[in-house]
Amino acid sequence: MEYTIYCQFARKDLAQYMSFARRLRYQKLYTAMYVVVVTVLALAALLMLYLGLRQNLTRDTVVRVVLLYAFAGFWFLSNEFRISLALKGHRKTGPFTVRFTEKQIVFETGEKRTESSYEGFTELYQFRGTYYLFISRTQPFILPSHCFTQGDPAAFGAFLAEKTGLEVKELN
Repeated sequence: MEYTIYCQFARKDLAQYMSFARRLRYQKLYTAMYVVVVTVLALAALLMLYLGLRQNLTRDTVVRVVLLYAFAGFWFLSNEFRISLALKGHRKTGPFTVRFTEKQIVFETGEKRTESSYEGFTELYQFRGTYYLFISRTQPFILPSHCFTQGDPAAFGAFLAEKTGLEVKELN
């Protein structure tokens, strides 16, 4: 059995990877940060309302609260900035093709061709129809199901497990 994947990432592929990475490595941290930011924003809104009703609202207070909301807006949009940067980098390098054969993996981009064995993977995951094959703790190959041009994406996990000896973990 051979699998061929031609990847030209779309914004949704990279956004899904960000979601996957947060869920895999940083779920508790992001949840705590989200709760803290929303709580601080709610308290700032209540303070503005309270001071406004008491007619003690100063220009200085308004500026500080607006800056707080701007900072929070930047925090919420930072993920979009990372996605845009990743998409820009992918467009520079261009699409790539990965072939998984019985004996090796062949990676091709432009005029470069690299061959490697299945022993280099450290972790394998499947999340929402995309495979994430880690070669280090932070560096995965991202292989969306819609990029498969040869082979059944549903059977790819079993193929990988057989070749690498690693379990393909499914993340929900």
